[in-house]
Amino acid sequence: FRHGIFDSMLGNLLNRRGTLRAWDRIPTTSPKMFSACVGLLIVVWLLSQSWRGLFVYFTSDDIMNMYWARETSIGRLLIANLAPFTTEYRPAGAGLYRILYGIFGLEPLAFRVVFYALLLCNAWLCYRLGKSISKSAEIAILGAFLASFHNRLSDIYTNNGTIYDVLCGTFYLATLLYYIHVRERYGRFSPWQWLIFYSLNTVALNAKETAATIPVILLAYEVIFHGVELKAIRSVRVFVDKTAAIVLSTLITGLAVIARFQPDSRLVHNDAYAMRISLRQLLTSNEKYLENIFHLPDHSLAPPLIWIILLTLTLTGMLSKSKALRFLIVFILITPLPVNFIPARELYAAYIAVMGWGIFISLVLVRSRDYAYKYIWGRPTLRDDTLEPERVFMAMAMALLLLSATSIDRPIAWADGQCIRSNLCQLHSLFLAIKPEAGHPNKLLFLNDPFGDGDWSQVLLYRLTFNDLSLEADRVKMMPTPPNQAAIMKYSHVFDYLDGRMSEIKFNP
Repeated sequence: FRHGIFDSMLGNLLNRRGTLRAWDRIPTTSPKMFSACVGLLIVVWLLSQSWRGLFVYFTSDDIMNMYWARETSIGRLLIANLAPFTTEYRPAGAGLYRILYGIFGLEPLAFRVVFYALLLCNAWLCYRLGKSISKSAEIAILGAFLASFHNRLSDIYTNNGTIYDVLCGTFYLATLLYYIHVRERYGRFSPWQWLIFYSLNTVALNAKETAATIPVILLAYEVIFHGVELKAIRSVRVFVDKTAAIVLSTLITGLAVIARFQPDSRLVHNDAYAMRISLRQLLTSNEKYLENIFHLPDHSLAPPLIWIILLTLTLTGMLSKSKALRFLIVFILITPLPVNFIPARELYAAYIAVMGWGIFISLVLVRSRDYAYKYIWGRPTLRDDTLEPERVFMAMAMALLLLSATSIDRPIAWADGQCIRSNLCQLHSLFLAIKPEAGHPNKLLFLNDPFGDGDWSQVLLYRLTFNDLSLEADRVKMMPTPPNQAAIMKYSHVFDYLDGRMSEIKFNP
């Protein structure tokens, strides 16, 4: 029986001594087909959990951001995106707002489709980063899967205003991956590669200020993966040549930081971005981020536990022999620093770190399984070029665990922008009837509207509808004293909002 057919088949399935297992003989699909299937699964996962985000409407933040972008010419935005010392407010996101508004107007679906395309692009970049540092397709795939959707990133799925975070994530990872590509393949940058690296780094900084950590991450990669090589260099010229990209990135970041603190920068006078450099603020921010990353209730992590988590990660990075693990720990600890010292935000502000956490968790799980295979069960680790049942089981287990965590977590509040949607629909026909003509400008007055006292959305919608920023409109809510009858009669058109409807008031001559 021991030498029988059944025993031979069972032995091949259950152990690796001697011949390969039957599963290893199953022909695997081509790499392109396998990649397409994995990509499709990630698309299905993202859309199955957040498809409603494709149909959310504009928010007041969107209208304000769109108006600011419309105020700036395309040429000026293009120049600002290639200059790290610009004082323009996040010109990368403004440029995208400007282009989409210019092509599609006030059509929210177009904005959402582009937004989700960027999310999928970031999932692919996350895969590429995982593959580059771990050399494991399995870790990269699981990391991209974990990072593609997170229930606590609700602001990203419901608000176009987070386009700055998503764009920053795109160019942040693109800058890092391009540096790794050139460093590993060529060893030094050519003139064209310098230009590409400069452009990626600058656009990342012009997307959002969280890209200020790029030089630190590049330095960490260089030290962790090429530290031995750098130590062996005896020539100053060669050493400078190897580290020139990091120096350039540091100079770009320094210019960007100086520009952001200029008196005419919008961030300087905004209390929401006021720096609070203290251990207390660092603790508060990390408490919020860690609770959101692991789907925990608010204020469930005590301060001592937060310090233990941070110190454990730091010591693990210092003592671990795995270069990939050490780099990922630096990545998840350093990337949120620019937003750790301002009033705590939701998880969207640490969007880049979330992608690092996805790869980190995947690496820990896969390496733990491989360690158990080798040192506990005495079996060889799984070959990276085969589709093993253990890999399928781990992927399915992670998917079920993540689905369970998402299902019991607090639900996403899908904002439908009903206020702006209904207001714009009601005013559309009215606006067309009063379309301003050259030499005959209209001046509008809104006696009442559905927006708050300090909200400019009503006026901005009027101007964006006709793509004319010179149009005049007043709101009684923003006037120091209500106008009298004589003052009201001087307006070309007067609107009032009553019982949820906007209507024009006609005065008898």
